[in-house]
Formats: sequence, structure tokens, C-alpha cells
Amino acid sequence: MKVEQIGWTLFGPVLAALVGCVGVSPVDRGSLSGAADIWSGAQWIGDGRPQPTNDAAFYADDPAPLFRKRFVVAKTVRSATLSIVGLGFYEASLNGETLNWGLLPPWTPYGKRVLYDTYDVTQTVKPGVNALAVELGNGWYNPLPLRMWGRFNLREALTVGRPCLIACLRIAYADGTRQTVVSDASWRTAPGPIVRNSLYLGETCDARLEPEGWAQTEFDDSGWTSARVAPEPGGVLQLRRAPGVGVRAGWPATGIREVKPGVYVADMGRNFAGQACFRLGAGAAGERIAFRYGELLNKDGTVNSLTAVCGQIKRAGMGGPGAPDVASPCDIFVRRGGAEEVFRPGFTWHGFRYVQIEGLKRRPGPGDVLALPLSAEIADAGTWRCSSPLFNRIHEVCRNKIQRAGGCDPRGFPAKIRVWRQGGAGVTGRTGIRPLSSFGAGSGPCRSVGNPTERHRNARRRTDDRHLRYEVSARGAEYGRNGRVGGTAGGASRVSELGFHARQRSDDIVGNVEGVGQHV
Repeated sequence: MKVEQIGWTLFGPVLAALVGCVGVSPVDRGSLSGAADIWSGAQWIGDGRPQPTNDAAFYADDPAPLFRKRFVVAKTVRSATLSIVGLGFYEASLNGETLNWGLLPPWTPYGKRVLYDTYDVTQTVKPGVNALAVELGNGWYNPLPLRMWGRFNLREALTVGRPCLIACLRIAYADGTRQTVVSDASWRTAPGPIVRNSLYLGETCDARLEPEGWAQTEFDDSGWTSARVAPEPGGVLQLRRAPGVGVRAGWPATGIREVKPGVYVADMGRNFAGQACFRLGAGAAGERIAFRYGELLNKDGTVNSLTAVCGQIKRAGMGGPGAPDVASPCDIFVRRGGAEEVFRPGFTWHGFRYVQIEGLKRRPGPGDVLALPLSAEIADAGTWRCSSPLFNRIHEVCRNKIQRAGGCDPRGFPAKIRVWRQGGAGVTGRTGIRPLSSFGAGSGPCRSVGNPTERHRNARRRTDDRHLRYEVSARGAEYGRNGRVGGTAGGASRVSELGFHARQRSDDIVGNVEGVGQHV
């Protein structure tokens, strides 16, 4: 993502150094979908470390792996295209320039399909030695064996494995010759500074462990080990057509209070799903700073972490062997020391309004904490205003909710928005189709998650749940060509099974909302 998208100039220089994204444009989504030889010679690779042998061992430190590949460009380049995906999440860079925000790819049933990305890197490769670098996170591919609600183990419900990647860089030279750089055992790998990362429990980053300049061309990786060929997840590789995850606009904390000596609580002003970026100043190496998240406060002013707990795991033994007594999110940053430092979690996000900061030796100001609300990178199709401030505010709240859900079910709470669930697309299609262009253009997440086997021109299904009953009719939904909607983490929605697809024109969708529940 481009730093300019964050929309907060105070953090511009800091985030430029932190994120480093150069806004490399993906290749046209339809131009490579039929290429059969994209992955010729490429292999899935990993760090070769074994998985823990028991559930409790999954909660020990397990550093996110780093990967590098050096290659030489000896001629004039006409074009260069990188196709890549890393499971569960990946962040890739070429010659030190970051290509993507680290929360890709979106979740799919990896045993059936894996969505890859393709980037035009013609302007990023350079004559001489180049370096392709990738960092992998656990995401949904290597989740912790938490017992959600005391019984549901994600590792038993999902296709899982060690973090791994597959990549192919295709270079076309001006003289008509070609060169390919593929992922294989010749890549180099080493443990990274992110020693723990979980979608639900948060991330621990020890900045002392990061090899300085490891993504740069001149870095010496002779002390690293060779990558290992990894087991394939099993799914078909498909080009991602859904928008990526990004930050539409950021804002600073509205206030920070010291609720106890050395304990500060930042109020971000509103509840949202995303991350926070912290400007920490300078400090001693090894200083440990914790960030706890929640949607409400306790009576003493501290953050109520129970409002962000996952799977209702709130007592000892409920989450399974090794799980914390209370499964609330907490990010930890261990200082490298020396210069001013900035922290943003790389492979997780949270639903919260308040952040409790513990271990920071100086008092932070509101400008030192920046909210980064995450959503699908959906372009605006228009604006709407009226003479009523109340209606304008209601419209703004609804719009923010749809954007923050990123195409997921907008009835859920921010802490629950974790996968591209899609069942809510049926009930919100008519609402979201007008202001957000991805619904209308048919390029949204609905199009990419499915793997259709037949056509449905008219679909009608009635869905009941505790809060909402609705009926959706999709006229002209090209189920066979454009894809169907995926399921949820806990079971597919009935609308998901129909292959509902939002078409270009709003009158292609007719939604009859028969009841409005407390979550809408």
C-alpha cells in the first residue's frame, strides 16, 4: 500500500520507513488467469522446522521465517512480473522495496484453492545483483490449537501446515530472451524478529533479532540455511481477483491517560477493526512494551480485555493445553535500542477502541498512537449528503461499517471480522453496491473465493438466524464464470451455497429485508 493512503501526515516519514511500500501495481487481474506455465519449475518452500508434537508446544516461541533469493540481471529489461503467494500471510520485497501490505492472501479453503498475487516489477529490478525477500506469518494456515467455546479446534477444521511460499519471477529482456527466478531449495532462510504471531492472541516482535538490512541486495546471507521443499497445501493456485487489504484513512488517538504508574490507555475515539502504529521514541535495548486491546474500560480506567477475547475463552483450561486462561489479544515489542523506534504488528489485527500501553518509560502523547483501520481496498463510487445532520451521521456510520467489514458480514463485531465470510453479501448487496464500486464492478471478494461447477441464473433462498431473516434474489448472477460466495469459519451460510454474485448494475440485485435485528 502507499503511505499516502494512511492520510495522517504526522506519521508519514515514520510509516514510510516502517512500511516501505512503493505502491507496485498488480498486473491486470485477467491477463494471466489462463497461463498454464506460470509456475513451471517453482516449488513450495519452507524453513524445514517440524511442527510441535503436542498442542501445548504450539504456544512456545516459533519465529516467523525470512527468505531471500539473489539473482543477476545482465541485460536491458523489457518487462518483469512476479507471481507469489505465502501461507498463511506474506510480505514480499524486491531490492528492499516492499510490494504489499502483510495481510495477504485472504482466507480460502487452502486444500481446494490458494489465491496468488501478480506484480509488475519492471521498474523495481535493476542491472546487476537483485534480491527478492519474503517474510511469512501464520495466518489461517498455522493457527494455534485454541478450543473456541471450549470445544472447536481450528486446526481440526482447516487445512493447516507450516508457513510456506511459492514464487516465480519472469523477466523478459529487450533482445527477446527470458529469465525465470523460481522458489526452490536454493533460497536462503533464517528466523525473523517476530517470535510469535497469532490472529487472535497477537504478536511478539523482538527487534534485537532482526538481521539489519536483510531485505537489501548487499546483505550477506551466507550464514543462513537453505530453504526446504515444503508439502503443498493441496489447493489449485488461482489469481486473486478480490481487492487487497489496506488502510483507507488513519487518525491519531483522541486522548491518553495514565491510569496507573507507567500504565497508559489510549482512546482511539471509536471502535474499529485494524491495527495501531506506535511511535515509541528512543529506549534501552531489551525494554519490553506490551499493548493490550479492548472495546470498553474497567471501572478503574484500565482496558477491559474481555471485550476482545476470542471464542469466549475466559477461564483456565477452557482453551485447551497450553492456552492462556483468558484468550485476549496482546502485542509485545522488545526494543532493539538506540534510535527512535516505531512498532506496528505485521501479521495480526484486532477489534478495539482502547489500547493499554505497559512498559514504556516515557509518557506518550495522542500523536504517538495512530489508528490504522483495515478494510478491503474498495474504491469509492460516489458520495451522498443531505440537509439532515442526523441522516448524514447514520450514513457515515453505515458506510464505515461496510468498509471496515471489507465485504464480510457487516453485522458482526470488529473483533469477529477475521475471514471473508461472504454470507452477509446477500443482505447488504443493495446497500453496498451504490457507494462502493467493487460490488458494482464484480471485482470484489465474492468473485474470487469460489470455485464454481455450474451456472445459476436465478437464486432464491431464505435464511434465518437469531437476528435477521431475509430473502435474496440474484438475477443474472453468472455463477459458473464469476464465482460463488465462500463459507464462514464456523459453517457456510445458506446464501453462500447459492453462489451469490453482485453484478455491475444495482438493479441486478433485489433484496427484501423482512426483519431488522439488534446487530444491524
